[in-house]
Amino acid sequence: MSMKTKLFDIEETRLSYDAAVLLRQVAEALIQGRGEVAGEEIALAAPAEVKVSASGKCKEKDGGTKCKVEVEISWFSPAAKA
Repeated sequence: MSMKTKLFDIEETRLSYDAAVLLRQVAEALIQGRGEVAGEEIALAAPAEVKVSASGKCKEKDGGTKCKVEVEISWFSPAAKA
């Protein structure tokens, strides 16, 4: 049976400085194995090696430019043997 646990879910407008602070909180939680992200205590028990995907792009639009940066870090943790 598949079970999902939501660690955190944030989608809001922030100052760019505050967005950087959020990224730093996630990075510290990944380094330490746990930490506080957006006011919530979370555990991130990642193995030594993880998959990282990152991209950044800008697109010209009417009246300006829309830019986006995406970072995804994923891993698989096998179930403990009984």
